[in-house]
Amino acid sequence: MRVSEEKGSEMKIKSLMAGFVFCAAAAGAGADTAFPDPTWKVNPLPGQGRFEVIEGISGGDMRLWCEAGRYAQRHLGAGATERLYVEVPRAVAQTGRGYGVGFTIAPDAALLDRATRPGDGGNHSLTFERPGFNISVGNAMGLCNYEIDW
Repeated sequence: MRVSEEKGSEMKIKSLMAGFVFCAAAAGAGADTAFPDPTWKVNPLPGQGRFEVIEGISGGDMRLWCEAGRYAQRHLGAGATERLYVEVPRAVAQTGRGYGVGFTIAPDAALLDRATRPGDGGNHSLTFERPGFNISVGNAMGLCNYEIDW
């Protein structure tokens, strides 16, 4: 009788664990960046510190900033306090199919003259419509709130 009780308990534990794994996967499946999405692309542009984020199927503005921050940090070596500038507002992508936003961590003087940050002029939204709008790489990385980094 003792052996069958142990097997019953073991089966219950395995069932509970399987249920937990299923629920965790199902809960995360709707998150924008919970799982890799191959429809999102980040491609370098000519010049130093320039690149384009091409929007994928799901996501949104926060995902655009997240992808830009990740690329700047991982591929360009940018630190958390460096600024990430919109260079080319949201438009038809230059480096692939879809819509994209051009970013830079090395703005030229003309872009710096147009630079604005969240809060300037009462605007507290993250926008892609104005060249020069910028946030820190750390702030952009903070928008990757659903990222599971495998």
